[in-house]
Amino acid sequence: MTEVSTPRTAVQLPDEDTLARAVLQAKSAASSVLGPRFRDSLDDVLQETWISAKNSLKHFDGSALQAWVNTIAKRRAMDVIEKSGRLRKHQDKFELESTSRYKSSLSLVADDFADLVSNQQAAAEELGDLLAQVESFIQNQATYSRALALITAYGDRVDVAAQAMTISKDALRSCRREFVRCAVVVSRATDARSRGLKPTMDVLIDCLPGNGDSGEWVAAFVADVVACGGFAHADMKQLMDRTGKSYNTVRQYREEALWLVRIAMTVLTQDNDQER
Repeated sequence: MTEVSTPRTAVQLPDEDTLARAVLQAKSAASSVLGPRFRDSLDDVLQETWISAKNSLKHFDGSALQAWVNTIAKRRAMDVIEKSGRLRKHQDKFELESTSRYKSSLSLVADDFADLVSNQQAAAEELGDLLAQVESFIQNQATYSRALALITAYGDRVDVAAQAMTISKDALRSCRREFVRCAVVVSRATDARSRGLKPTMDVLIDCLPGNGDSGEWVAAFVADVVACGGFAHADMKQLMDRTGKSYNTVRQYREEALWLVRIAMTVLTQDNDQER
């Protein structure tokens, strides 16, 4: 028996009034992405959402109009954040909150940061300097921007941020780890330099993530590398025997640890006069 196919029903596209109502109802979706720091851009985001939705109606499948518009609104909200000078040009919106109830990126890497400064303006300036250095050491701009957005604009809410950035949660967590470990080293090396410490191996190790930090294995691993003759002489087998780690793990640890040691060395040997 021959099966008769049923013609596909034409998609009923929403009229402009219906679409406009859906855009207005997407306000909360856009706000959840923008957060308090970019709330002033909400009207612009809704306007861009309307334009995008209207221009993309040919791709609408006819179901779940509100969910479709909400997705567009979230993407336009993320565009605003990314286009704001990749966040760094508008750091003043959140840097001044570094000693307030919002947990800043620096508070994640230096719990005693409040003791290092006397007022909010000093906190903002010091945080700005740290972020500028972290950005210079992280070669992938996307890694820096995503991690900074996660910590500041999204309050460390990985689920929300990953959805807005359309990347996996694991990838976003990886960006955060790289950002925070770099910030730990820059912060500690800057403090060590201000105290006039020289870049000896002991000082370098003290600048690395250790107990309780993200990447707490780093300091211990570098100590193992030193015991095996240093980065220039320790071979993979020596490190595998000493650490009990697999070849791939040791190779990964060695690459990241060397990167962090070089960051510490660079910061420690910076000319103080150059910063003034």
